[in-house]
Amino acid sequence: MKDTAELHFTVLEPVHLEFNIFDSNEGLVKTIRKDYSISEVDFISWDGRDTSGSVVPDGKYKIKVFDYEFF
Repeated sequence: MKDTAELHFTVLEPVHLEFNIFDSNEGLVKTIRKDYSISEVDFISWDGRDTSGSVVPDGKYKIKVFDYEFF
């Protein structure tokens, strides 16, 4: 992947979010975690690198978002 990818979103309540990036074979490439204590507009940026810092090949990737509530 030669460029960066951005995902813009709005958080409505306190939450812990995990953005899991998968390749076309459903292999987990990278996880980005963010915590929010207030409502806000934000974004994540992925530089096309996997968890070890290696540049991934060009192709189709998908982001799955998981949320966890604060207690």
